[in-house]
Amino acid sequence: MVFRSSGGIPPNNRDICIYPRQRELSRISTLIPNCDPMTYALFFPCGERGFRINQSYSELQFYVHCLSLRKDIFNPILYGGKLMQQYVVDSYVKVEGNRLNFIRHNQRALRVESYFGLADHINALATKLALDQVFHSFCPRVSLGVQERCNRTFRMSCR
Repeated sequence: MVFRSSGGIPPNNRDICIYPRQRELSRISTLIPNCDPMTYALFFPCGERGFRINQSYSELQFYVHCLSLRKDIFNPILYGGKLMQQYVVDSYVKVEGNRLNFIRHNQRALRVESYFGLADHINALATKLALDQVFHSFCPRVSLGVQERCNRTFRMSCR
C-alpha cells in the first residue's frame, strides 16, 4: 500500500477506529498494547497485551516470537488461515512504519547532511525535466552493522 499526502510525505501514524456501544467513535494508535487483542480477538481470546514501547526487545522480535512454532504450545495464530495472513501483513506494516518514523525523526543522528549534495542533484534533475520537487528523506542501509559483523567474524576465524 502506498500513501501520499499533499507534500509527498507518507503519514506518520495509523490509527484504529473503535465503535464502542452507546458512545461516539474513538481512535487508538497502533502502538497501544491493546491494539492487537482488540483487532484479532480470535488470536488473543484472553486479551494478552501486544507490543509495548520501551522494552528490551524490538517490535520485529516481538512479532517473530508471536509467529514462532514452539513444541507442546498451541499457537492459534498459526492456524488462522487468511486471518493469519492479515495479521502478518498488519504486523509488517506496523514494524516498517515505525522504522520509517524513526528514520524520519532521527535524520540528524543518521548524519544525513552528508547526502545534501545528492539531494540538490536530484532536485536539479527534477527541475530540468519539469517534474515536481522531490521529497527526500534518506534511509540508512537496511541491515545496519552487517559489514562490521562480517569483518569481526572473519577476524575471529583467522585467529
